[in-house]
Amino acid sequence: MRTETAKRLMAALTGMLESVGVTGEETLRVILQFSLPKKEKAYAKKLLRAGFEAALTEDLKAQPEPTEAQIAQVMHTMEALEKSPSQIRRFLLTKGKELPHDVGGPPKKLPTVSQEKVACAEVFALHGDLTHREAIHLVALRHKMSDRTMYRIWLKHNPKRKK
Repeated sequence: MRTETAKRLMAALTGMLESVGVTGEETLRVILQFSLPKKEKAYAKKLLRAGFEAALTEDLKAQPEPTEAQIAQVMHTMEALEKSPSQIRRFLLTKGKELPHDVGGPPKKLPTVSQEKVACAEVFALHGDLTHREAIHLVALRHKMSDRTMYRIWLKHNPKRKK
C-alpha cells in the first residue's frame, strides 16, 4: 500500500477514536487486559511499544493497495462513526456486555479441599468439650477467618441432614 493511502487511513482511524475521546494507545492497553490468542496479544504489544500510529502505518504499507472503492467505503465508515460518537458508544457497550466478567472476590482462606477437611476435623475434635458454635469460633481464629466463613466450609463438607 502506498504511504499516502496508509496515512489517510490512519488519520481517519485516529480521528474516529479521538471523537470518542480515546487514543490508539489507550485502546491497546484495554485490549491487552483481555485474554487474547498469543499472536494477537504479541501484535498489540508491538503496536503499543512502537507507537500506535507509526507501527500501524508501517503495517498498512505492507498490505496490498486497496481499490478506490474500498478506500472510499472505509473512509465513509470512519467519517460516519466520527460524526456519531453515540453509535460507537452503543457498539462498545454491546460488545462489552458480551465479554466475560472479571474473576474476582478475595482469595480463599483455605485454598485446598484437604485443608478445608482438616479444619472440619478440628471442629469435630473440639465438639466433645465445646458447643458447636464455640468449636467453629476457635477453629476460625486458628485459621484467621471469620466464624461465618468457617461455618460455610463446615456446611460444605458436613451438610445438614435432610429430614
